[in-house]
Amino acid sequence: MTTDIQQIEIQIAELQQKKETLLKEQRTTKLKEAKEIIKQFGFTANELGITPKPNKKASGTVKTTLEAKYIHPTDKTLTWHGGQGRKPQWVKDFLAGGGGLVDLEIKK
Repeated sequence: MTTDIQQIEIQIAELQQKKETLLKEQRTTKLKEAKEIIKQFGFTANELGITPKPNKKASGTVKTTLEAKYIHPTDKTLTWHGGQGRKPQWVKDFLAGGGGLVDLEIKK
């Protein structure tokens, strides 16, 4: 035999379930409407206040800029840190012309 309190608790649980079902249905409908409005007016993520999530692959990695070790003999805007990656074309051209890396070193 169930008490009045147990019956009320059963009714509350049933009503909670109905509430969750209705909210899911409304959420689906409203999301569809929102997507249509976004598409119709061409809103951007920035306009909607959405910030992109960080790339999980890149998390924890920090890109550092290496200090330049070499500089172009005439165009001081061209520098190269040496070591990693390919040599810039201006370095290759300089070496092909008979120069050496020592001649391109930045003097401190």
